[in-house]
Amino acid sequence: MNRESYPRPDIDTMHREHREWHNEYATWMNEIAAWQREQQLAEAMLYQLERALPDHIRIMAEHATSIAAHEKHLCEHEKRLSDYEISGQQGNERIADLVESHRRQEEHHARECKQHDAFRSLHRSAMAEFKRIAKLMHQIDK
Repeated sequence: MNRESYPRPDIDTMHREHREWHNEYATWMNEIAAWQREQQLAEAMLYQLERALPDHIRIMAEHATSIAAHEKHLCEHEKRLSDYEISGQQGNERIADLVESHRRQEEHHARECKQHDAFRSLHRSAMAEFKRIAKLMHQIDK
């Protein structure tokens, strides 16, 4: 087949398309550069998170220990209160001491409750975000 049998190309259209493609490529490269900066920021944030996680784990373990200690004191107080009642209020324990101990436990319980609610809220939010991000990252791999 000779050259003359092809339809004459529209050179102007090809030049215009090339210019459009060059513009698109420039836009894409600008977007990639912005994404790379964002990925570097994400990497820095992950580094900060990785450093903060052990502290969070330690604080949560301390909270669990505090709850266990509070539970132990509660059981001890309950026993002292029962002993006071059984002894006909004649034992070594004074009611004023039992009341004061109960007041301190009440304050401690309120602090633990507040801290536990904060941990619950943080945990739920963080896990939801981790799952969302993991799902997004998995979609990128496809």
